[in-house]
Amino acid sequence: MNDQEFAKTWIYSAVYILNKGEVSLSELIGSADGLNHAIPTIEEICIALSFMEAHDLVKVSNKTIHTTAFGNELFSAAKKRRGGWYKIPDNVLFVFNKKLSNEKEVKVKQYSFLNDESINKAYEEYVTRSRGS
Repeated sequence: MNDQEFAKTWIYSAVYILNKGEVSLSELIGSADGLNHAIPTIEEICIALSFMEAHDLVKVSNKTIHTTAFGNELFSAAKKRRGGWYKIPDNVLFVFNKKLSNEKEVKVKQYSFLNDESINKAYEEYVTRSRGS
């Protein structure tokens, strides 16, 4: 799996594993950290969100990531594969390769709500929430 594929599958997994209709940046960061013990970069988030929007896996509006029925369908298919928690990105890539067109070229968008300040604030919110403060 190359870096862009990993970013797409990691961020998609982080959004859908929460099992919510709407996901904030802080929730995304927390979920991504839980899956990979790392905080995604702005570039990784932009790559993933651009890909997901282009394939109708999410809608992004007002600093919020909204899941879609199609996105839920693909995540359900990925969860049915073997391997447990840490195989989720690999299972998601398998489902992406099977269900999505590889011919669709996706231009990476720059999301106005993603910047160093918003990432730092979302990270601080995640840390505070995880400590129960």
